[in-house]
Amino acid sequence: MGSYVVEIAEKYAKIFPESSIYAFEPTLNSFHELGRRSAQINNIEAFNFAFSDTNKRSAFYLNKFSPTNSLLESSRNADKVWGEDLLDTEAVSYTHLTLPTNR
Repeated sequence: MGSYVVEIAEKYAKIFPESSIYAFEPTLNSFHELGRRSAQINNIEAFNFAFSDTNKRSAFYLNKFSPTNSLLESSRNADKVWGEDLLDTEAVSYTHLTLPTNR
């Protein structure tokens, strides 16, 4: 799952304590926070890359309000709904990886 800084992964780890939770976060600052906050949760494993259905590189849009970082570019009207903190501030290229299959 995309993780940001751990909130959703932490909820799933509590709901499914016998499961392994794999948390993917491509942005370095959020990944460091994810690692710090999940260090005490035994069933969360964090990875610093984007997870996808194909191996590729693509744009990842970083916003002033980091929880809204996304593979999707913000709508030009987003500031009318969310305020200026949502607007894209930078597009960076990230590698997306897949899990190996035995096909």
